[in-house]
Amino acid sequence: MILHFGKVGVMAGLTLRHKRLADKIGRLNVLLFNGTYQSRNYADNTYPFRPQSNFVYVAGICPPGSYFLLHEGRAYLFIPEYTVDDLIWSGEAPSLELLAESSGCEVHYVDELSAFLAEIPRDNLASLPVSAPGQDLFLERYLGRVPSLDNENDRLLAEAVISLRLCHDEEAYRELKSACQATVEAHLEGLRALVRGAESEGDIYASMLFKANAKGYGVSFNPIITTKGERLHQVKLGATLQKDGLLLVDFGLENNHCWAGDITNTWPVGGTYNAEQKAIYNTVLQAHKECVAMLKPGVDWVEVHRKALEVIASGLHEVGVLVNGDVDTYLDSNVVSIFMPHGIGHLLGMCTIWKIWAIWLVMLLVARGANC
Repeated sequence: MILHFGKVGVMAGLTLRHKRLADKIGRLNVLLFNGTYQSRNYADNTYPFRPQSNFVYVAGICPPGSYFLLHEGRAYLFIPEYTVDDLIWSGEAPSLELLAESSGCEVHYVDELSAFLAEIPRDNLASLPVSAPGQDLFLERYLGRVPSLDNENDRLLAEAVISLRLCHDEEAYRELKSACQATVEAHLEGLRALVRGAESEGDIYASMLFKANAKGYGVSFNPIITTKGERLHQVKLGATLQKDGLLLVDFGLENNHCWAGDITNTWPVGGTYNAEQKAIYNTVLQAHKECVAMLKPGVDWVEVHRKALEVIASGLHEVGVLVNGDVDTYLDSNVVSIFMPHGIGHLLGMCTIWKIWAIWLVMLLVARGANC
């Protein structure tokens, strides 16, 4: 479902989310933290800053150490005031006026947050945990506690945010299209590198990452580019590509508003599949098409998953990978899950994009001749 509010940009999208969140949480007030830098090995050597997704969803991109407050239906943003050191190291901060224009919030400095919160009873304030280790302490100083889903207010807020993020508005849809298109372009660049004679997994990764960096984008997750497709999360790179082998590529880009793309493909290194590889590829493709055809409001996700398993079991039986049974037998015994030990997809948004997962073709070939 897409909620339409017209093509009027990010600020209007955030303003709509403020209203929708206020409507869902009723009497509660909300305080969110976007996180701050994390050190790699010493204080001044940090990982690139990635703000908390729930914060970005309602406030947009803000400097590290910022807070979002929703009080009586009105949205406020509190940012750290830049010091001389900040200016020397990082340049000018965005102005309060610019942030107000882009976020739809009334903007202040963090030093003013305590005075705002003095008017709000702590039992009427909700927050969400920060995923970065130890950064919940930045909220504890204002909440008087660490955010936790064991807390009733925080749990109610989590349910409200989940409900909002499950139903995309037009601005979210636009961002997702941007992230997905960039991810497609990166995959095409990886294919071109393969055609040019890439020699290793690292060569493919470098070509795809170049495409991401040229747009100023990052990756949505640690990419999986591997000749060992039977390993579900093989993130170590370096293996040499073999002409008759296969390469699994699970790679997504994250645009500069933190919306994610995520696509998985399995490519023949030499340019064409052999007969067995082609048969399994076509099985995966058929499962994809039949599952997509099922997707509509009211359809149970479990039934879509079962359809994928049915098509895969049938295809593997036809090529002789599964023997001594029929489709129902393979599903009831769960043997087909050896070859697809995951769900068919996941949610679409700031962290990941829904997808039909490719069968891990190398695993299937290793398991050639499996019996039920």
